[in-house]
Amino acid sequence: MAVLLLFNQFENMTIEKILDKTQIEGELVTQVLISLLKSKILICSQINAEDLDKDLKKSDIQLDYTIQVDPKFTRYEIDCKFEILIFIFYF
Repeated sequence: MAVLLLFNQFENMTIEKILDKTQIEGELVTQVLISLLKSKILICSQINAEDLDKDLKKSDIQLDYTIQVDPKFTRYEIDCKFEILIFIFYF
């Protein structure tokens, strides 16, 4: 949730800036970003669609990648993994 809220202030952000602004552990932010990228809520021009359809790994994401909300995103119900929901409620 904290990651998504950043996009109310910024149109796009590098992963490094997301880490800096949230002060959340890099491993956890990467897991959240992978989930949001696969859900097509966020997009990254440096990651091609084939990688998203395959098994996108944490090592595939670099700190200088730029992330933004997909302008085509209109879905109201979001399928989230259980561990992400736990993260949202505890922080």
